[in-house]
Amino acid sequence: MKAVLYSVLLLNLLAGGKSEVNTDDPASNILVVEDHSIPRRFLSPLDDYPNSLNITEEDRRNFHPVVKFPKIWIEDGGGNKRRKVDNYRVLDLQMTSAMDELASEEERVERRAAAAKKSWGRRKKVTGGDRLQGYAVGRYDENRVNLYASDMFDDATHDIDGYTGQRTVHIGIDLDGPVGTKVFSFANGIVHSAGYNADLGDYGNVIVIEHDLGDVNGMERKIWALYGHLNDASVQNMPPGKPIKRGDYLGRFGDVYENGGWRISHVHFQLSLEPPETHDMPGVVSVEDRPRALLQYPDPRWVLGELY
Repeated sequence: MKAVLYSVLLLNLLAGGKSEVNTDDPASNILVVEDHSIPRRFLSPLDDYPNSLNITEEDRRNFHPVVKFPKIWIEDGGGNKRRKVDNYRVLDLQMTSAMDELASEEERVERRAAAAKKSWGRRKKVTGGDRLQGYAVGRYDENRVNLYASDMFDDATHDIDGYTGQRTVHIGIDLDGPVGTKVFSFANGIVHSAGYNADLGDYGNVIVIEHDLGDVNGMERKIWALYGHLNDASVQNMPPGKPIKRGDYLGRFGDVYENGGWRISHVHFQLSLEPPETHDMPGVVSVEDRPRALLQYPDPRWVLGELY
């Protein structure tokens, strides 16, 4: 029943229906949208975001990592015990410039030509602001006011599943790493769609998987996961309906000529409670659309764990 009511809410919001937002207490971080709570502030703790599929700690322990970060030893509690943890940085991209992140068309052509000649060793180093090298995480619900400068992010006619306007709020999680880093399916599912989104700043090669997390107390738990900015080979042999198992290798991080033009290679990982129209989701939304986006596109940390 809860799943049905939630779907009705989403259909109402996607159809442009007005949502009741309780903003009476400006000191509180909680807004109530059609009886569902969302955080007022950007970059809030995980528990402030809706967990609409009732994903548990046990569920998360059973999920496979989407990216396997390298490990580092740390001291545990100041004693003699040591343990391994994932080694990555958490990025702040609120003020990062698009000039640091998006490659020019000339650079994309040059890199593709170099790849065709297999001259990997001669590829130029590129600047990438705070994301220059190594493994890192880009945050969900981050208002990246200077980053999204290509036309597709500032065009009221560019409609992705009902989202338009000047889009700055990131509603996936970025997992950064070297070009060629492997990407894995976090759970069992089937291929929904796969293809190439060619616009500058788009996903490049992208796969959407329909994951079935199993019923809980009669509640069906299906979710659609987008894995974006992959290499060309990733979308080959990915027909709709193809079975995918937990931990299956899906592909690799793409270079600038195949990942949508992003200088720093990464996978954009995003969840949706509704099936997308095709191999696309609005990875960035306007501030005005943020309330319904937080309901439709859950915080990926419910799957990935508390990365920050």
